Amino acid sequence: MNDHDDLFSLDLGAYVLDALEPSERVSFESHLRNCAKCQAEVAELLPVVDLLPLAVDAVEPPQELKARLMSAIADDRSEKPALVPLTGGAPPRRSRPLLSRGEALLGLVAAVIIAALGIWNHQLQNQIDSQKQSIAYQQDVNRAILSGASVAQLAATSAGSAAQATMVQPKDGGSPYLLVGNLPAAPNNKVYELWYIRGATPHAVKVFHYSGSSPSIVPIAQPIASHTVAAITIEPGPQGSKAPTTKPIVAGKLNA
Repeated sequence: MNDHDDLFSLDLGAYVLDALEPSERVSFESHLRNCAKCQAEVAELLPVVDLLPLAVDAVEPPQELKARLMSAIADDRSEKPALVPLTGGAPPRRSRPLLSRGEALLGLVAAVIIAALGIWNHQLQNQIDSQKQSIAYQQDVNRAILSGASVAQLAATSAGSAAQATMVQPKDGGSPYLLVGNLPAAPNNKVYELWYIRGATPHAVKVFHYSGSSPSIVPIAQPIASHTVAAITIEPGPQGSKAPTTKPIVAGKLNA
């Protein structure tokens, strides 16, 4: 391998990691079109990017991981390149330590692990938020039960759904209300609509919105008595529908 080819071999690992600067990438890809050896090595390394995520198990990152990474980035940014005046010719291309194939693979592993940790952390945070909402929701249900209210919990109709809803009829004939939590976000220009069902006939009760941030109480004007089932669907906004146009998200029998 001549000096020219050896210079471009320095960029192999950085290229498959997408870590080259724009000008370096253009130069390397121009070389790559005419270098069979580099083409073969890039073809061998690139599939690793797709295969490594399948072999990475979700692990809990240590508390100090982010601090160490941010500190390393800050140190790297603080090192400014020195400019040396030349008497003639183009400035030498910034050198990079030669990466062996094993080192390039290790770099790929590190990049994939960091990405996997970020995805895992996001998923974990979503799970924690959902669990917190469920706990707060159940606490509201328990308070209604302890107050002597008649409570009818509705069940999610889709497997794996975390949607929660409870119809509450306060003691001594107070106005009923709907308690909801963990509902999925309604699409744009859509609203939630509550229905009472007697026999096979649905009756529109209430159109409402839900932010998904915490359990929410929806006041209801119509009494629960004489109806046997309650259900919630997603309908066209802002007024809802006269009859359900989608399958219920949650549904259940009423105790009242």
